Amino acid sequence: MKKIIPYIYIIFALFILIDAFRQFFQNSDIYRIIFNWTTESKYLFLGIKVLFACIILYGGLKKFKK
Repeated sequence: MKKIIPYIYIIFALFILIDAFRQFFQNSDIYRIIFNWTTESKYLFLGIKVLFACIILYGGLKKFKK
């Protein structure tokens, strides 16, 4: 199970990145970041989503090296 968890982290982070860029290129009035936190700025939305994905990706890569 310990060998699978880093891959799950990496896949989840890639899913967040793909979804963030897909929503970024669609024009919308409100962007939902996480839970009920929304924003009207697509650049703030993309920045926060990329930050979350990088944190998760870093955690997955760190567990992968162990």
